[in-house]
Amino acid sequence: MIVGAGPTGLCLAAECLRHNLTVRIVERKSERNLNQSRALVIHARTMEQLHAMGDGENQRGRVTDRLCEVGTKFGKLTASFDGCYGGESSHKFREGDFGDTPFPYWLIVPQYRTEMILEEELELLGGMVE
Repeated sequence: MIVGAGPTGLCLAAECLRHNLTVRIVERKSERNLNQSRALVIHARTMEQLHAMGDGENQRGRVTDRLCEVGTKFGKLTASFDGCYGGESSHKFREGDFGDTPFPYWLIVPQYRTEMILEEELELLGGMVE
């Protein structure tokens, strides 16, 4: 039993099904909140993990392909921390700062879109959210 159909619960349910485990995923909300997002950015390591999802080698990458279709990639960022910890500082993240990954970027996708894509994957694997 998995309680909660957020990104973590949906990924866990899909992975359980991929490994031929019986799973039941329940969610208390009857519909997603399309006006608010608890998360907006998917990081490179998360994309690597999502890329491995699927029910066979030829279907791996299905989730990341869909996320990239609806998301916006960015690989450069300057973050300023003015006033934090009693001082000013900033850090520049450049495209090469991601290390050795096939996903050298952040991906902007609202959480509800991520959940919709993960739920589609769950359904392709034979599962459903109750």
